[in-house]
Amino acid sequence: MIICIIVLILVMNIYANDNKDRILLNRISSNAMYVEFGGSGLVFSANYDYRFAPNWTVRVGLSYLIFGLGLPLSINYITGEKNAHHLELGAGLTYAKVTSLFGDGTKSSFVPSLSVGYRYQPVDGGFILRILFTPLFFIEKEGKWIDESNPFRGVKYEHVLSIRPFAGVSLGFTLK
Repeated sequence: MIICIIVLILVMNIYANDNKDRILLNRISSNAMYVEFGGSGLVFSANYDYRFAPNWTVRVGLSYLIFGLGLPLSINYITGEKNAHHLELGAGLTYAKVTSLFGDGTKSSFVPSLSVGYRYQPVDGGFILRILFTPLFFIEKEGKWIDESNPFRGVKYEHVLSIRPFAGVSLGFTLK
């Protein structure tokens, strides 16, 4: 009997929290569109941001790179759902396809990123501003001579992780 009461209380609590989140989501503008300069879009990107829970968004965009295109995807956690000022924490992955300036063909790569910054987004919609620090992670191939005294021995390649500090600014609007 006690176990049944505990299970009933847990189920009611889960339903109440889910229902509270749904009510809160109905009050919050859940769709945003913005342009980003820098950031995980790399150079310039147009983005759609969907809030699927009171504190969570998913973002997809299209990036213009100097010699190619990119597709930034990210998931973000946003604090303070009851006001316009938020701390935003995110993780993303940008697919980039660029054409070589010297006619060597195209190169595709995935660029992982993290983000932390400020987000201004009123609860009832309107202007959105994001200012973010977005370190980018690159896995690069470095070549080292196996035997420096004998150039015919060849080169040994290693993959090295490099982290590059980057930042971005986004401007746009939210829709109800």
